[in-house]
Amino acid sequence: MKLQHRSILVAVCSLWLGTLPACAGAPDGDRVEDETEPKVISLLPSAGPPGTEVAIVGRHYLPNERVTLHVDGRIVGEVRAGADGTFRTKYVVPEELGEGDHPLEARDETGAAHPAVYTQRVIPLLGTWTKLGGGFSDTPVQIAIAPSLNSTMYIATAGNGVYKSTNTGSTWSTVNTGLTNLHGISLAISVNNAASVHFSADKAQNPPLQPTHFWHTTNSGSSWTSLSPSPDVSLFGVKVMSGTGIFAGGNNGTSAVALLGTSGATVWSSSTSNFGSGSGTIHAIEGNSATAVYAAVYGAGTASGGVFKSTDGTGTTWTATNSGIATGSLKNVTTVVVAPSDSTRLYAGVEGQSTGVYKSTNSGSSWTLVNNGLGDTNVWSLAVNPASPDTVFAGTATGIYKSTDGGANWTLSKSTTVKVNTIAINPGSTSTIFAGLNASGELYETTTGG
Repeated sequence: MKLQHRSILVAVCSLWLGTLPACAGAPDGDRVEDETEPKVISLLPSAGPPGTEVAIVGRHYLPNERVTLHVDGRIVGEVRAGADGTFRTKYVVPEELGEGDHPLEARDETGAAHPAVYTQRVIPLLGTWTKLGGGFSDTPVQIAIAPSLNSTMYIATAGNGVYKSTNTGSTWSTVNTGLTNLHGISLAISVNNAASVHFSADKAQNPPLQPTHFWHTTNSGSSWTSLSPSPDVSLFGVKVMSGTGIFAGGNNGTSAVALLGTSGATVWSSSTSNFGSGSGTIHAIEGNSATAVYAAVYGAGTASGGVFKSTDGTGTTWTATNSGIATGSLKNVTTVVVAPSDSTRLYAGVEGQSTGVYKSTNSGSSWTLVNNGLGDTNVWSLAVNPASPDTVFAGTATGIYKSTDGGANWTLSKSTTVKVNTIAINPGSTSTIFAGLNASGELYETTTGG
């Protein structure tokens, strides 16, 4: 049974076997639903693996009518319709539900049942992933692998600064000498100097009298020197280009802002008007050269966002390049990546229902949604195989997905219970991939290509 749905905003009520409190949806207008129309419910999505969050939407009920929800004939909760005769709530599919079709019913106050069918699918996992220890014990935020020294890796963490490994992730140690703020948010290695690394920390976590939150090492992390003065921006996206150029971005408190600097001197901001007044935060800056740099602006709340491009070599001027990306998705762009082997191939991650991954084959001039098989459309991280622009990994809120045909089809590589913060592919051995999850110690590796 295939159900057709419209995009909705889910109000969070409760989880499996909990009582669902009153949870009315936003009205579709001021008109109260005609109670003579048949009462119906719909599910979004109507199929998926265990752990899927299903939105249950009811229409044409009586105002404030009490409705009980049943799965396989068993009560799983209760909800009340709003003044417009609709309700919206959620149901988290438990492991014990079992594979196959399961009737889900909403029974009104008369006892009449209004059915739908949820299909439980056990999706086979493509990859074999191993959790890494070796001294790593914090929440990984961003992984960086030295392009010319592939056994050397760095990880920015949420509370313990920078970890380093010189044996491709087998063992780790902190390299924090000189850092005064250990709440990391971004990390970048110079493309032509593996010993040159930049680290950005959350300025909101700065200790008293220590405004610095952007550092540089030229000795592989043995010691760090602050870039003085540090910009008054938490830099969520940092990209070090050939030579000494640094592109970075964040939010200056009112709008997205991009910065350009050098390896050891002043960093200055470009005009924020390029991104629009009240825009969100630059979450990622990517590019294969200083003449083509892309910024992913995430506009949480009421802020605006999207993908922007700079071609002036200085990051002074940025132009929105969002053709093909749904208007409602622009504020939810979380990341953008450029294929290392093809500078015209880009992928952008978006979080939200019916979003996921967008692909461009013309340097961002236009985009196409590529979501077939992507079981979770809340995408927070992306990585492209250095040798193949068609092989890409997407980190979502509930798993890691892999595509080998440029996003046309996706396969679940690893299920997770928290979002995937970062994915990195070893450029010297592309069958080795690392992923960091949004929880302490949650660092994983696959050596089988995912």
